[in-house]
Amino acid sequence: MIGLYFPMTCVLAGAMLGLGMLAGCRSQSALSFPTIAPGFPFQNNGPTTAVSYNARGVQRLQVRNVSGALEDFREAVRLEPENARFQLNFGWTLVLLQDYETALVALNRAVALNPNDPEAIWKRGVARRFLKDLGGAMDDYTQALELDPASVGARANRASLQLMLGHWKEAEEDFTLALKQGPNADFFAGRAEGRINLHDLIGANLDLSQAIELNSKDSTLYIRRAQVRSTLLDYPGALRDLDMAVELKPSEARYYWLRARLRHALHNHVGAQQDYESALRLDPTLRDKIPKSEEPI
Repeated sequence: MIGLYFPMTCVLAGAMLGLGMLAGCRSQSALSFPTIAPGFPFQNNGPTTAVSYNARGVQRLQVRNVSGALEDFREAVRLEPENARFQLNFGWTLVLLQDYETALVALNRAVALNPNDPEAIWKRGVARRFLKDLGGAMDDYTQALELDPASVGARANRASLQLMLGHWKEAEEDFTLALKQGPNADFFAGRAEGRINLHDLIGANLDLSQAIELNSKDSTLYIRRAQVRSTLLDYPGALRDLDMAVELKPSEARYYWLRARLRHALHNHVGAQQDYESALRLDPTLRDKIPKSEEPI
């Protein structure tokens, strides 16, 4: 069996907060959906009330003007500090801008004003997770799901945290439930991570294939599937995946290194040497970062 060493850097992100996700894959940030409470029309000459500031903030967020949205939500909560929705929008935008401590203050306020709002609770969980309060984050995700079992945001974020904590079965179950709400590349990739660690490589391979169908431009998905396929002794499939990863991201030295190892094991020594040289040309320090036993030649 040919082992493909690669320190995976999780797979959850996409249109969400920038997340990454999993233990053993891309980063370990939360699944964070940039949903926001609905706004209302505001006057053409600019907002003058809390409602109209909130509405413009929503519109700005929709076009990714996050800093502009923050200022509008800040003004909305200044004018109406007891409005739970405005506090929620303000706090969530602070999460998007990675000001987690200030976000937590606003989201605590939103939950205090409306303690039965599952959206406010799970979004507070995201802030807590980034602040490394993993127990508090888990409690928030679970409480939100008790209030709304169909909450995809709460479900997917809890699944991601379960992976981070090494709770593979629980993560697999949460991702499965999240996928019942509709196909999602990040959720398939997340469930694959759980299944890999549960030694269900066939299931992981199927999940990664589903993820790739939904997001065929993510090179990390091909790398992860190549690892799984190599373990399953599907070396031609693994090599095709590595070829695609290199095509998608030709500046990534480690991809050439992985392909060099596989080519060398398959006795394509010329191809392996070319990949090895390409890897070191892109990153001359790579030799020092990889264990000696993992050198392809």
